[in-house]
Amino acid sequence: MTVVKRIEDKIKSYLSKLSIYQKVAFFVVLIVGIVAHGFALSNRLSVHDNSHCLFTIGATYEVNRWGLGIIYKLQLLSTKTFSLPLFNGLLSIIFIACAAAVLMDIFEIKTKLQAIIISSLMVVFPMVTSVFSFMFTSWPYFMGLLFAFLSARALCREINLKNVIISVIWLTLTLSLYQAFLGVVITLFLLKMFLNVIDGKIDSVLAYAKEGVTYLVTLGAGLGLWSLIGKIFRTVKHIELETYKGWDEGYNLAKFPSTLVNAIKSFLSFRMEGINALRYLRMLAMLVFVLAVVMIVMLLVKSSAKVAVKISSIVGLILIPVGMTVVYLLSTSELYQVSTLMIYAEVFVYIIPLILLNHFDGFGSAIIEKLSQGISLVLILCTSVMTLGYVYLDNAAYFKASIYQEQANVYMTALLANIKSTEGFSDDLTIVFVGFNNVEDATINELADHEEFDGIQLEKYYNSLEEMLNYGVNIQYLRDHIGIGNENMYIEDANQDTTVSDMPEVKAMPIYPNDGSIQIIDDMLVVKMGETN
Repeated sequence: MTVVKRIEDKIKSYLSKLSIYQKVAFFVVLIVGIVAHGFALSNRLSVHDNSHCLFTIGATYEVNRWGLGIIYKLQLLSTKTFSLPLFNGLLSIIFIACAAAVLMDIFEIKTKLQAIIISSLMVVFPMVTSVFSFMFTSWPYFMGLLFAFLSARALCREINLKNVIISVIWLTLTLSLYQAFLGVVITLFLLKMFLNVIDGKIDSVLAYAKEGVTYLVTLGAGLGLWSLIGKIFRTVKHIELETYKGWDEGYNLAKFPSTLVNAIKSFLSFRMEGINALRYLRMLAMLVFVLAVVMIVMLLVKSSAKVAVKISSIVGLILIPVGMTVVYLLSTSELYQVSTLMIYAEVFVYIIPLILLNHFDGFGSAIIEKLSQGISLVLILCTSVMTLGYVYLDNAAYFKASIYQEQANVYMTALLANIKSTEGFSDDLTIVFVGFNNVEDATINELADHEEFDGIQLEKYYNSLEEMLNYGVNIQYLRDHIGIGNENMYIEDANQDTTVSDMPEVKAMPIYPNDGSIQIIDDMLVVKMGETN
């Protein structure tokens, strides 16, 4: 037998072990993912960090993402690092597809319709859209998502020492790539505990507590190992934690209660940090949540588990929303803010009740059976509408980004043309932008019917050209996208050694694009974009 034949047989043997539902989930994610995110895969979207991170993978060791640091080093030594929309985006979707297949295995999904809706939600959930505004680092993030599901599967299959170790390793790798996926692992653990109760696999409060403690120890060990390895890397490389979003601040336990309350409030608003800015999405999310609660109550009543075990399981159920929103609890710093980039675990608001459908029959009473069928139909309808709504929202977000990117390119091209046409200009002049992040140009026109974009409040997708100029355009943007800029061009606010804005002549200058807003002063060409703070 040739080596090629052996490899082919191994692949066939592995694929034969996959259930039809895993295969359906995988291919549905690929197809639906391309429909939802095809624009991002085929266009270069330059929003926020994606505008200047063309050849990097983003923050690594300084934010304790040492897994990203390892990947970045390996790429530098081999392929080099590029922000490639098609490659990075498609690889991201493949990782989500693999995660969906793992989910089918964890909860033994029994119907193709469940597999289709669940897997579709996993890839169209607009957190993915927000991550695609960071296309330069998207595929390692979603590799981390796959690792999160693998961590849960290792322990959900059977609890033993070997599986605990495997789960800890996968969790450690998950956190090393993107800490926000911790909520995914917690949610999967808590859901599995509840299903074990209603399936009769947990027959005592002690057994329930033992399983819960095992999961808790696994989470603690994973967090500890991730933190320890990160500390070792930073020590060896002489790197300090960034002050960004309060990463370097200690945890204030006194603030934990208020932080927890804010997390629950955010969850119950069903806005999902702007994902559900549109009212119909919030209403559907709320309805799905209510249906899930009703289903859980009905399943507990139906279950033959002991009353004490059922009561114990309620504690775990209450913790599920906390697990979904655990990112809110990761820091008590005033600088820390949760965004749509961090809340993938909240997709389980829709996925959990769909998983519960596996167990939602056999109630005995004809009336209850009719009720359960009605709830199932409404749930399938709601989640299907949510899926289509998110596909539409994803495409609208990319549409929004492309419009403001086009406008920014035109605006900056015109600005540079005005700079070059300034009397006395020469290409060796130092060009200084003053007030660059405080643009107040009255000639900037709002889009006709721009309020339509108010429903798109995803992180990193700007709400106006003015906002993009203030927060998304910098010298690197000019160099990489307009093709203009050298070492003699800089933004004064980013250079602590200059005091150009304090010069009387500069203070007296009008703001761009007014006449006199571009002047040559002391052998420098000064462009006053706005007033300095």
